[in-house]
Amino acid sequence: FAASLVGTEQEVFVEEHKDGRPHGITSNFQPVVLETSTPVHGLVRVQITRAEGPLCFGRLQ
Repeated sequence: FAASLVGTEQEVFVEEHKDGRPHGITSNFQPVVLETSTPVHGLVRVQITRAEGPLCFGRLQ
């Protein structure tokens, strides 16, 4: 499922920061790691850039 989101824009609820990066979930509970070290909290728009196994990675819009 994660790979099907690559190239899409998703709303992501950022819950926590791990390893210096924000982590969150989409509305359908897909885990997303944001490719930024900037502190982010709450609901943000994210462009999904790649998928690795069950995780998506994306950048802020």
